[in-house]
Amino acid sequence: TGFNNIDIQATQKRNIPVSNIRNYGTAAVAQHTFALLLALTNHVSNHHQNIIGGQWQKTRDFCFWNKPLIELYNKKLGIVGFGQIGQKVAEIARSFGMKIMIFQPNIKKALPNDILLVNDLKTLFSESDVVSLHCTLKAENQDFVNKNLLECMKKTAYLINTARGALVNENDLFEAIS
Repeated sequence: TGFNNIDIQATQKRNIPVSNIRNYGTAAVAQHTFALLLALTNHVSNHHQNIIGGQWQKTRDFCFWNKPLIELYNKKLGIVGFGQIGQKVAEIARSFGMKIMIFQPNIKKALPNDILLVNDLKTLFSESDVVSLHCTLKAENQDFVNKNLLECMKKTAYLINTARGALVNENDLFEAIS
């Protein structure tokens, strides 16, 4: 599903064909993107641990939440990379009532009316409540999510990366969340 871990020059020298499998994992990756987002916004793990620990049984209310539920409705989702996976993520985001912005250089197709194309990453990162990465890894975009972009994000925003780890500068991310 990506070429960044294959020595293309070596395969070409040996006449070994390498190809990307179209549609492989599209639905699964989009689903996983929202599984991660819902885990964060609904505090699924925390809620589960508190129920196991008996906190719900001790509450006087019929419902138990010790962290606020964050609704996705009307939140802005910024998608970096609008290939098949990015498009599937946008489709799912619509069902939650999210507003969708994308960053996709050289996009060649018309976009649906409810999707806003932004021309720079700084705008996407600063205006989004959730930034979701769905782009390929190339030498020119390695570590592109760096201190400068991370500082643009809202303090309450989420960054979801189901693309490639090397898109995000780990040291800058560590500093941003510390």
